[in-house]
Amino acid sequence: MELMGIIQSILWVVVMEEFLSEFLRKKPVKNYWFWLGCVVLFLYRMVVMNCAGNVLQNAIFNMAGIYLFLLLLYQGDWWSKLVMEILCFSLSSVVESAVALLVIWTQGSIDFSNRLYGVCSNIFFFLITKVLGLFFSRRTRVVRKTAYTKVLAGVALTTILVVTFLGILNARMKDEILLGISLALVVILGFVDIFGLKIYEILMEKWHITRERERYASQLELCEKQMEERITAMQEVRRLRHDLKNQMVYLKGLVEEDPGKAREFIEESLEYEQGKVQARSGNLVVDSLVNYQYLVARERGIAFDFQLKIPAELPVAAADLCVVLGNLLDNAQEACQKCAGDKKIRLEMEFAQQHLKIRVENTFAGQLVKDGDGNYKTTKEDAKNHGIGLTSVRRCVETYGGEMKLADTDGWFRAEILL
Repeated sequence: MELMGIIQSILWVVVMEEFLSEFLRKKPVKNYWFWLGCVVLFLYRMVVMNCAGNVLQNAIFNMAGIYLFLLLLYQGDWWSKLVMEILCFSLSSVVESAVALLVIWTQGSIDFSNRLYGVCSNIFFFLITKVLGLFFSRRTRVVRKTAYTKVLAGVALTTILVVTFLGILNARMKDEILLGISLALVVILGFVDIFGLKIYEILMEKWHITRERERYASQLELCEKQMEERITAMQEVRRLRHDLKNQMVYLKGLVEEDPGKAREFIEESLEYEQGKVQARSGNLVVDSLVNYQYLVARERGIAFDFQLKIPAELPVAAADLCVVLGNLLDNAQEACQKCAGDKKIRLEMEFAQQHLKIRVENTFAGQLVKDGDGNYKTTKEDAKNHGIGLTSVRRCVETYGGEMKLADTDGWFRAEILL
């Protein structure tokens, strides 16, 4: 039966990968690394299958192997991977138990060392996974740590324990009534898991819609700020045009009558213009946002330094650029306003090797708060309507397959973005 054992292990790896890929995103690694991971998981499964002393040991070692596989090759935090793994094992346990109970019902007993039983279970679970893939949205691939997912994971763990117990009990007692009740209970538990997963998908869809609305609202607010900055700039241009003629006439008179005073007038004018530092990278979106943020910072007494090394055209959508840069600078402004001492913002943007690098640093006061996953939380009382800025930024960054790093040291908060 060694050949059947190899077939069973191959099917087990295929089924696990198929289920997990339905609900989690793979990391952007080379295909050969992913297949190498599958081969290692297959070899690990063969070792466990031949060395595990009982069903419990087999389950524990298999879950450990799968979790390591998830850590290395799939995106998401530890919680999302753990929840999906528990659900996967819960449903696979339901299928295995149902097959075992059917075999006991028809044959009177079952030999768990018979690999054919495991092969049939994996085939059925593969078919169920394919059916689930047709009815569940790909948007469930982002698992959030909520009270509901904790309940869902608890129910799945309970299912694993119950079906394992029922399988062992029926293999020993061989009572037809108990067998029928157990089979019905196993099927019900399987539907409970699927129903719970469907509720989770609905909640996630609702969460996505809410976040999209918040994102669009944020984009609209940024567009309004850009419009205000452009209106201010247009008004300034009109004023300059209106005053230019009178200034030139005045300057001409000074040159003819008092050259020294004329020179003084010119130097004062140049000093005034230099005090109105503006971004002139050529990129309309970036220049508009930075100019607006600079004017706001100056009014608030915040020192705003920036360095832009970007072309006029960037491979980033204007709306996404507004969300990323606008939210980072808005957060920096809010943090600086709370500072009693130095209020400083530093912005660096550079486009090199087809990647856009954004670095925003700002001073802050007080203690920053993080959640259980290490993400920064808003310190505002109305947390429901605030604290979505960094989330919106992260979503945009993930859309481009980029990276986002946040850190705080020595009174400075730093955000680094790579798109």
